[in-house]
Amino acid sequence: MSPDLLLWLAFALKIIATTVFVVARSLITERAGALVGALVVTLPASAGPAYVLLAMDYDAYFIAAAAMRLGHGRGQHCVLLGLCCSRTAAWNRC
Repeated sequence: MSPDLLLWLAFALKIIATTVFVVARSLITERAGALVGALVVTLPASAGPAYVLLAMDYDAYFIAAAAMRLGHGRGQHCVLLGLCCSRTAAWNRC
């Protein structure tokens, strides 16, 4: 295969993968409702496929550094999720 064809195939794969994840999350959000939908959309569920796409372009050091930094974001997400759930439970008691 020519290098140009491989480049276009990789580009098409990235576009298709991104589209599939965005549409799937949108459908889940639409069916689940506002609260659950917001939690689904903010979850870092697309990190795995994103790392596969990044690995096609970057070396192992970059991917390892990005994965280490992702842990900080997950911790912050868990704190925000706990606050959101506690406030929602408090509002439902009223």
